[in-house]
Amino acid sequence: MDILSEEEFNHRLVRYIRLGENTENIVREWCHSPPGTTITDLAEELHLCRTAVSKRLSEVRKCFGIDDNNKIPILFYIYKPYDYTIHPERLQDLIDNGLVKPIFEDLSTYLPLDSPYYIPRGNIEDEGFGYLTSTGNLLRISGCHQNGKTSEIKRILYLFKNKRNYNTVYIDLKELESSNRNDLKNLLNWFLSLIRKKGEFSELPQVEISEKSQNIGLITQCGNYVNKILEQAPSGLAIGLDNIDSLFEFQVVCQDFLRMLRVWQGKGGSEPVWRKLKIIIAYTRDYDGDLELNGSPFNIGEEIILRNFSEKELKTLIARYGLPIAPINPQVKELIMELVGGIPYLTRLGLYHIALKRISIEEILNNATTSQGIFGEHLSEIRNKLQRNSNRLLAKEMKKIIDSDRPINIDNIAAKKLIDKGLIKMTKEDRYICSCQLYRLYLKRYL
Repeated sequence: MDILSEEEFNHRLVRYIRLGENTENIVREWCHSPPGTTITDLAEELHLCRTAVSKRLSEVRKCFGIDDNNKIPILFYIYKPYDYTIHPERLQDLIDNGLVKPIFEDLSTYLPLDSPYYIPRGNIEDEGFGYLTSTGNLLRISGCHQNGKTSEIKRILYLFKNKRNYNTVYIDLKELESSNRNDLKNLLNWFLSLIRKKGEFSELPQVEISEKSQNIGLITQCGNYVNKILEQAPSGLAIGLDNIDSLFEFQVVCQDFLRMLRVWQGKGGSEPVWRKLKIIIAYTRDYDGDLELNGSPFNIGEEIILRNFSEKELKTLIARYGLPIAPINPQVKELIMELVGGIPYLTRLGLYHIALKRISIEEILNNATTSQGIFGEHLSEIRNKLQRNSNRLLAKEMKKIIDSDRPINIDNIAAKKLIDKGLIKMTKEDRYICSCQLYRLYLKRYL
């Protein structure tokens, strides 16, 4: 099959979009349907007549210059994988027949919006976007380290920009220089400069917050400037604050900054211009210090806690990496479904190395719990955290879980912290077990 160039595809995509939303929905459902699906099957699934579905797909073929409905998913997998999810079995057929190739991405960064390796966990984006566009103005996304928080925050911002025409700003608090984390004035000036630049408010003069500003406090000055920005935003402003937990150790500055966000959230309920502000914060709960929740945004708004992959989602991801799922290779199943238990980062790391074929699956399994294995660095970080003096209680309670051959109860405070670190999970009977066999086998040697 001759594949259109990206430039030609985008040119024809304009004509395709003009075919209307109904046609787009039919194409999405067609891409997501398994191999062997007929036009009649598709029509029944969509509650449409067969003739109408056939006509719409014919228009799509004509638009892109192709002669077979089964070639439609190929184009959208190559150029629009985020917008058009391909059924895993259909994708596997395409890869097996050499029609498309899996694309391997850097595991150290978040997944791009158009990544075929992004697997939705339920309806997180739609739920978060729906909450913020209906009743709420502050959304919290929490999860363990490297659990997909950045991907989710960027996808929700994408929805605001493309569906609501919002000005959007993504800010990673990890990028804040350490010298500014101890200085509220510097933090707020950095914060506002990014909103002005990334939010495309260059027509507003650059503000410089100062302690000498007519006896007006730093927080008030910051709020006044954001108020001006909101007045300039035609539809509204959505701000995504990622890795906000990187401020936690700087207690004084952190508390003031978080208190400011909470005040802004409260203004949304009483001042019309502040209803145009939507705030999304993402953070890990893996923090060993004490955090004052009163006056912070961590007990208001809506919270989405990112979970691990389900078995169905794992199968989809396995197929995206070009590996067979009907049936699944027993060793792949042992590694991905049993050993790492659907933990997103570990799952991607395992599949990445399997798909690259630089290391055999046998070698990955044999060295899984050693420092030389592909999980070695991650496991060492976990061990070091548990062996800190401040975490002696956690290590003691973790050892109880590891040594038990069945779910057990442990100290409630320790249980919460171990869950926040992603090391244990609660069963339906309100007891606790290790999150995955990999952690259990590794930590059994050190605790």
